[in-house]
Amino acid sequence: MHLRRFLCFLLGIWLVGGLMAAWMATENFAVADDLAAHPNPAVAARFRTVPAGLVRSLLRFQAAEENRHFFKYWEYAQLGLGAFFFFFVLFGTRENKLFLVLVLCMLTVVVLQRIFLTPELNSLGRELDFAPPAALASERAHFWVLHGGYSLAELIKLAIGFFVTIHLLFGRWRGSLRNTRNELDVIDKADYRHINR
Repeated sequence: MHLRRFLCFLLGIWLVGGLMAAWMATENFAVADDLAAHPNPAVAARFRTVPAGLVRSLLRFQAAEENRHFFKYWEYAQLGLGAFFFFFVLFGTRENKLFLVLVLCMLTVVVLQRIFLTPELNSLGRELDFAPPAALASERAHFWVLHGGYSLAELIKLAIGFFVTIHLLFGRWRGSLRNTRNELDVIDKADYRHINR
């Protein structure tokens, strides 16, 4: 029972962390837009000489850079957490192959995001940060395709994680810790008593 709770706790960190990351990314841009539209009076006085559109672009650039930095380190954290979770289940429990494959799929999604999607999203995003809205139309279209792919990957990871959580909470549990020494002692006592007679 304690092992099941421990695995649920790890999985909860992983899934809730992903939801928090998505919320923070959206909220950072919302705060940037709000600050540009309703700046603090002291800040507004300093920005009078700066075009309003540039102020908003600078604030959104800051939010985008924070998001890029945060997602990079969150993906590294997921790689560590996911690898620990997978190997713990593999070597520390008696779970079936389907359970292991599902956990491995979650980890694989993170690897694909870290290697392929995130670097290209970041590169394109920086290229588009200060580009006029009408410029670089094909790059913008490509960016949104990548962004959609990233969001889809997050949804897939969340769905698999939800299924794994349901299995941990309500499924047939075979997660008792492996104790190889005791298993060998049982075999020794059961099958080889005649050796010492």
